Amino acid sequence: MLEHEQKHISTHIEKTAGSSIVKFLFDFYGRRNVMIYSADTDSLYNADNLVMLLRFSPHMDKFRNSKVGRELSPLINGAAINVLRFESQLNNHTKENILSENIAAIHGHFSADRFDTLIKNTFKTVILREPLQRAASHYRYWKTARGVLNERINIPYQNNMRFEEFALLDSMQNYQSKALGTTKIEEFDIVGIAESLESFISKFVQMRGQIKNNKHSNLMHLNASTEYRSCDDESNLNFVKKFKSLNELDYEIWNKAKLLNNAA
Repeated sequence: MLEHEQKHISTHIEKTAGSSIVKFLFDFYGRRNVMIYSADTDSLYNADNLVMLLRFSPHMDKFRNSKVGRELSPLINGAAINVLRFESQLNNHTKENILSENIAAIHGHFSADRFDTLIKNTFKTVILREPLQRAASHYRYWKTARGVLNERINIPYQNNMRFEEFALLDSMQNYQSKALGTTKIEEFDIVGIAESLESFISKFVQMRGQIKNNKHSNLMHLNASTEYRSCDDESNLNFVKKFKSLNELDYEIWNKAKLLNNAA
């Protein structure tokens, strides 16, 4: 029997420190007690699943960030998705029997209200990121993987699409707000920001208990990408202005998240 009665629902918005947080969840709960959600199949998989073992392996992370790894990213991602699809045909991973007492946390690219009808007593967390920086990181990841991604919203790949075009797509507008579903930002137990993971972990430990081996003290930003570099020419300033106008909801919750973190 695990210590926490509330199951932890960890909504991971794409490119918001997900690799760092999932490592912390493994350390805190134990890997076998964490389920990973696949948006492509709308299914849950134990973190000990072979695909998930590779997906969250430090050695695999190092390889993916290498020149060869980046070139093979579409093939690697495609193979992983196909394996998960095959497994989902054999088992219905979203049935209540998989959400047994020994499962402490569910993490992945799902709407924050995805499991509300299945699980009544939950501990919800989410991490937000400055919207323009998040969009830029998303674009770089999309380019590297040539659009072969397992995400809530998958954008068909176009080799010549510029970042400014990508960021202004209808499907990319208010991307973080859409991930909250019907859950208001104030209803999460913890709202973190990617720029201050230490604050998130501090609040988490305060509310959920001390991790036994203090691994959280060594939490690092894994797979961190460089920030969007704006320039002062008129076309760029117009783009930034338009982006902020189209993403007012994202900037609203982003500003609330910053206030919540400053108040901690």
